[in-house]
Amino acid sequence: DVNNGLLLGKDIDNLFDKGLITFNLDGNVVISSKLNESVAKKYSSLFINKRFLNEKRKQYLKYHLEKVFRGV
Repeated sequence: DVNNGLLLGKDIDNLFDKGLITFNLDGNVVISSKLNESVAKKYSSLFINKRFLNEKRKQYLKYHLEKVFRGV
């Protein structure tokens, strides 16, 4: 499914896959409290452009936020 994927840099993709960051349905980054503070600060301004977020992508983000993300 072409909607199930984000084009992320390797370091950000790694954090996303490990559930240490995710994105809310507005496209703003959500960072786990388990992430080192200096790393969290580095990525705190990430976002996904809202034009990219169709309903199908939002469903995938919601799943990641609820099932993969490792907490705030």
